[in-house]
Amino acid sequence: MSKSLSWLFLVGFLFVSNAARGVYSSHGLKPSERFEVLCALGLLTFTWYWLTQQCRPYGASFPLDIALFASALWFLLLPYYLWRYERWRGLFKVAVVASAYVLSHAFSIGVHYILR
Repeated sequence: MSKSLSWLFLVGFLFVSNAARGVYSSHGLKPSERFEVLCALGLLTFTWYWLTQQCRPYGASFPLDIALFASALWFLLLPYYLWRYERWRGLFKVAVVASAYVLSHAFSIGVHYILR
């Protein structure tokens, strides 16, 4: 259940935050600094939660401050931990998250043009 919930939180956050960016863009506004900080922290939090839930069944041990490492080296840590514990299935999960990220940006563009 928690693995599915972590997917829902991460992908849902990507789509909601990028839909909000599309609304800002359609009104010709730049997102506020508070919004940008909230999006950065939210993405970090939901990515960390997703990674811990994906590696929990394998008893993964993370560094003490995984949030700091994940924010700086996410492009290395996500594939590393998922490859280490799930091999090709883990890399497929990284590809799915990357695809969700790209699709959420396309969704943002769609929201921009619909509301324009």
